[in-house]
Amino acid sequence: MATTVAQVRGASGVSVSSNRVIGLMGIVGVLIFLVGIFGLGGDAPGVGDPVSEGRDWWASNGQTYATSDYVGMISMILLIFPFVIGMCGILSRAEGPEALGSRIALGSSSSSLS
Repeated sequence: MATTVAQVRGASGVSVSSNRVIGLMGIVGVLIFLVGIFGLGGDAPGVGDPVSEGRDWWASNGQTYATSDYVGMISMILLIFPFVIGMCGILSRAEGPEALGSRIALGSSSSSLS
């Protein structure tokens, strides 16, 4: 049984396969997640720091911290989850009719990402 990969021809005439789109979603999702968490998050006070220092930091950096969390979550929902599901489809086509390994991988990755 032959499997096919969906191809989309854009306005520029370039043909893009669904496998490439899935891979691109994973790469872009991880990059946006890392920029959102580490680039925007800043250096939050640690557990051993005084409470007053934590309050002062949150008063001055709270909006930036919330934005970094928002960017990280949006990249997870819109890019990384679809990437994981798409990879499950690619792996299940490669495994054959049972596709047990790809299902286990999907379950473990979705539980670790949530």
